[in-house]
Amino acid sequence: MSAEARSTVASAPPPARERQHPYELPYHWGMSRFHRYVVEQAVGRVADALSGAYVLDVGCGDGFTTALVARHARGVHGIDLNPRAIAFAKLIVDDPHVSFAVGAAGEVEEAAASASETPDAIAAFEVVEHLDSAELDGFLDAARAILAPSDGALVVSTPNAARMPRGNPFHVEEMTAPELAARLRSRGFEVEMLEGLYVRPPQRLEHFANTVPFRAAFRALARSGRNVPRLSRTLVCVARPATEGASL
Repeated sequence: MSAEARSTVASAPPPARERQHPYELPYHWGMSRFHRYVVEQAVGRVADALSGAYVLDVGCGDGFTTALVARHARGVHGIDLNPRAIAFAKLIVDDPHVSFAVGAAGEVEEAAASASETPDAIAAFEVVEHLDSAELDGFLDAARAILAPSDGALVVSTPNAARMPRGNPFHVEEMTAPELAARLRSRGFEVEMLEGLYVRPPQRLEHFANTVPFRAAFRALARSGRNVPRLSRTLVCVARPATEGASL
């Protein structure tokens, strides 16, 4: 890994079930208005890739992002390895075109087979940073196999290692924009779009993001970064299985 990247991985990362929030509450639904706005912007950036698709939402958590995806998709099946998160998602998201089940990123083939339709798009919002190297490669390989017949889209959002503070206990490895693109290409994907989202000011200033005098300015920052991913807090990417003979 390059010196630019930041990794929180120890010599032996904790088991996958210990690399996420405990979901004592459905915390995504309780986020501040500003942070909900940032998530809405992330989904909006990839809306074209999800439009009309049947989406497998991997690492769906408590269903907040799944509900946003459902605005664009013809249907969504969300999976998460935390049973409490899935229980919250089922309780909160009332949409006949959305379903949820317990499942991990390493079980996407099983999840795709059990969904009501074969997915022609896979979403992984804020997921890949929770996977170790072998888990990530396995997830990407399985996603490519599922998506290749329909030339479907893999949608990824992840924190930008170049802009995030160190030490998140739930993250194994964060990537920069070049590293994310290279990882996707190494597993047989062509990167269709890779943008930045939210040029973040010093973190202590986010306390003012929901106050009236600063709300518009922070929302403008949240929408920014499209052409400067290295300065952005979040990376948003759309990739598709590489065509036969394409250089990886």
